[in-house]
Amino acid sequence: LKSNKDFYASVSGSGYRYYKVTTVGNRKLTISFPWGDGTNSKYKVKIMDSKKKKTLSGVTTVSSSIDYTTFGAVPKGTYYVAVSTATDSCYSIKVKQTKVTENSGSSKSKAKSISKGGKKKGLVTATQSKTSADWYKIKVNSNQAVNLDVYTETGGSGGIKITVYSGSKSMGSSEFYNGSSPDSYSGRLELYTTINGVHMGYLQKGTYYIKVTKYGSGNGYYEIQWK
Repeated sequence: LKSNKDFYASVSGSGYRYYKVTTVGNRKLTISFPWGDGTNSKYKVKIMDSKKKKTLSGVTTVSSSIDYTTFGAVPKGTYYVAVSTATDSCYSIKVKQTKVTENSGSSKSKAKSISKGGKKKGLVTATQSKTSADWYKIKVNSNQAVNLDVYTETGGSGGIKITVYSGSKSMGSSEFYNGSSPDSYSGRLELYTTINGVHMGYLQKGTYYIKVTKYGSGNGYYEIQWK
């Protein structure tokens, strides 16, 4: 498939059809179905390796509830987007590739700084392991409320997990799924210090580390902003 071009397909049966995608670097994939002949169209979508043997992301069911769109992320290489539908005899599919410039650390010691009000963006790819992580850090200069606003565009069976550490101690974590947005509670990670079991409503002065990993087989795009 050429990036951002409609491809029209006819269907016989409910098995998977395979669409070849080749990328020249790390890319966010926006997988959409602009047209279908069903009144309640549904499509099962997964990303597979270059031999169509290994599933790299779990199955996502795409329907009107998510605007017939799902997402993924892959490094340089050749992949297949596999599609199955039991509702349509014809449909169109479009896979848009988007380059994302990421500035993250590959380990805690190499974490990249996020300033107050600053934003970082990145990709969690379908091929990376669950232990692979993007690392960031924030420096809190005085006791204050700290919120991390998170926006995601993901696919697969899962999402993106964010964990915040003070030293080796976890200060909080959350999983974010496709459509997590800072406009809703689902897109915010509130951080606070607990003293003798009491939430203080603020985070103490210090440096905190943010670890971004995949959750389940989720993969795609994320943004983190320190508010």
